[in-house]
Amino acid sequence: MWLTSYDIDPPWGPIEANLVREAGIGERTDWAWADLDPPLEVNGEFRARVLLGARHQGGSVWSEPERWPIHVYVCLAKPGAETRDRLAPADVTIQYCGLLHQSRERARVDLY
Repeated sequence: MWLTSYDIDPPWGPIEANLVREAGIGERTDWAWADLDPPLEVNGEFRARVLLGARHQGGSVWSEPERWPIHVYVCLAKPGAETRDRLAPADVTIQYCGLLHQSRERARVDLY
């Protein structure tokens, strides 16, 4: 999958996003740890691993959507929490809103 920014100016991406493993935050269990290539710059630091979760109810990064791209939250975990698969909401910060696309080519032209 490929990740682009949704509401950032200037926009970033496309960035390759490889889903690594499932994760849960609070009551939601449909999050994913994802490795990004190239890493995403956040506040002057480059982050190669983020949490991705569908923004819309009923959506999931783990299942084939009815409509692409998928709106996602791009989140960072507090230091020390990056290896856990179950996190408390206080351990996570929503950094950006993004879009997941089927391919790099689609990431360049998809509109939602």
